[in-house]
Formats: sequence, structure tokens, C-alpha cells
Amino acid sequence: IGGGLALSLSLPSASNPATSGLKLSYTGLSVAQLESDIGRELPMDGGTIDLSGEGTINGGLLNLPVKVTLNDTTLNAFGSAVPLDNFPIQVTVTGPLDKPSLKIPEDAIKEAVLAGGKQKIQNLIEEEAGAKIKDLFKF
Repeated sequence: IGGGLALSLSLPSASNPATSGLKLSYTGLSVAQLESDIGRELPMDGGTIDLSGEGTINGGLLNLPVKVTLNDTTLNAFGSAVPLDNFPIQVTVTGPLDKPSLKIPEDAIKEAVLAGGKQKIQNLIEEEAGAKIKDLFKF
């Protein structure tokens, strides 16, 4: 898939025989390649994803909070195309190991759209201000 993967699994201890620890890190995961590998379209175009998380496996059930960082991508949500770079979203992978589910807080997507909108407005203001300043100092 591209990028770098690091995975660490700690075995159960005598004091906690049912629980194993899990650490995951993946950098530079291509959005396009991920879509191809999973056979479905994601709500973003281009860029890469970085993943990092630490959780547990207890009795065959996974609980893995994961920080997902969207890099140089465009998020398509709520009818908007929002450019994002170095934008973190906290998700959780839970459930049985053979059929885990992914929980993405709706607030995280709303925050991404708001942050992208603020950045668009800031860029527009900077472009307009720059043009006005150039007009003032024409020689």
C-alpha cells in the first residue's frame, strides 16, 4: 500500500491473562491505493493518511483508539469539498477481531469542514489583500 508500517503486540500477563496490548503506526498511506485495496470509494480525494493508535485485545474483542491524520487531501462532506492538510481525526476500531467496526465521531467531520472553510476564507482574504497592496504600490 505504500508508506511505513509499525505494529507491536504485547502478550497477556499473569496479572491480566485475557488482555493483549496492540500498537499500530502507519505513515504515508495513499488514499487512492487504500480505495483500490478495500474496493470502495472514500469521502476524500488524493493525499495520504497517517495512522497511530494503542489499544487492547480482550477475549477476542478489539478496542483500538486511532489518530487518523489527513495529509494534502480534499474531504467531500456535507456537500462541500474541503482541502485539508495535517488534519487529525480521532476514530475507534472496536468489536470482534474477525468483524471489527469503525466509529468516526460526526463532530470530527464537522470540525474538518469548518477548519477547511476557515482556511479557504483566510486564503481568499490574503489573496485579496495582497492584490490591493500591489495596486497601491504600482510604479
